[in-house]
Amino acid sequence: MTSEAILSILDFLLRGSVPYDKVGYTADRSRFKAYRLVIVDSGFFAHPPTSVPQVNEWITNAVTDHEGHKHNLPVLFGNSDVERLGDTIVVHSDVIATAWFFLTRLEETLTNDRDRHGRFLAKHSIALRYGFLDRPILDEYGEWLRGLLGVNNSPHHLDAIYLTHDIDRVTLYRNLQGTLGAIKRTLLGHNEFPALFRALSQNAEADPLFTFEDMIHLDALLPNATVIYFLKSAAFNHSIYDKPLYHLGDKDSLRMLSKICATNAHLGWHSSYHAATSRDRLYRDMKDLVQQMGHHNIKIKDDMVPHRSHYLRSPAPQHFTWLAQIGIRHDFTLAYPDCIGFRAGTCHPYPWIDPMTGQVTTLTIHPLTLMDVTLSDEQYMHLKQDEAYQQATRIINTVAWHGGELTMLWHNNSFRTDITDNYHPKLYRELIDFLGFKSHEQ
Repeated sequence: MTSEAILSILDFLLRGSVPYDKVGYTADRSRFKAYRLVIVDSGFFAHPPTSVPQVNEWITNAVTDHEGHKHNLPVLFGNSDVERLGDTIVVHSDVIATAWFFLTRLEETLTNDRDRHGRFLAKHSIALRYGFLDRPILDEYGEWLRGLLGVNNSPHHLDAIYLTHDIDRVTLYRNLQGTLGAIKRTLLGHNEFPALFRALSQNAEADPLFTFEDMIHLDALLPNATVIYFLKSAAFNHSIYDKPLYHLGDKDSLRMLSKICATNAHLGWHSSYHAATSRDRLYRDMKDLVQQMGHHNIKIKDDMVPHRSHYLRSPAPQHFTWLAQIGIRHDFTLAYPDCIGFRAGTCHPYPWIDPMTGQVTTLTIHPLTLMDVTLSDEQYMHLKQDEAYQQATRIINTVAWHGGELTMLWHNNSFRTDITDNYHPKLYRELIDFLGFKSHEQ
């Protein structure tokens, strides 16, 4: 653990509200009175845990949510005692270790629980086990500490909104694989020939997946949001989970890009399935995408290439360190696929700290807040439309209460209107309207 990393975590928790020389991280009682705030070192970094900790103590009635309810704070390391020694406040809950545990995703290195895609799921997390997955626990800790010091807490409004879209495929029918799939499904009794004929005989807008005009229209209703389209790159040894592949130079992709680039949206990189487990593969995928964009004169705004992993694959901790090493500055992957909540314990962006070296990297992690398939898919939350709306707006209100950053992910296929039980076009519009109302509240 480096002093740079400690300062980074303190800055994250305290939001720069207290000079660093007034905050101590030590177990030496003879030094306590030299500080305004002391966080007692539990010995976490000298003797790192080899298993996921138990939560045996809670700091009672520590924080209040946006509905006025009091919540307890879980103590992972240290204990719940708080002392006042003259002008010094001594907190025995090792908040530095707790922040490290969540921000570096140490939890995921202490267990082998994974799904078939190698992902650590919410159902295996300590946050779900102890009932605080829907709370940004580190933000609550920071507000509690700032409250002890008499510092104003977070402004109760959204600090930033990101509307993001992963483009896993551009069209449904207008390629060989799509055509063959339609023929196969038709032979099995589901007649897709009329839709196939329309898609092949007309332009791309006739294809059910080419929903970009609708997406652009809806996103434009929230002009204060940043919009990012993540483009797939899988040029080398691609997986079955990357299919169908598309290239930015084909006619339909160029048509899509012409629509996107006519807006203020950003283009991002959606790295391939296997790239999550190989730094070399990550680098080659990124290089391929940048070359394709350059070849077709597709401009990258602000020289920023934001990143998200396909299938939200992010094996901790090396994956984020690799991204930093190859020059990525913003990642939007971090979320549980199976349940909405706060995987890193925060709704704020934060600098990635390499847990192996303690180095604070140049990569900023933007936690992903809401994803379409998490809400609706039968293998995940499998919510009805009204349930999804209630869950989503509750999370949005929580993020706003903590002055955090909201990131939403809706795929282009979620805007299909040819599927009768697809509620996502309506849900997305409802959420855009809700966010517009929240913006006017500010």
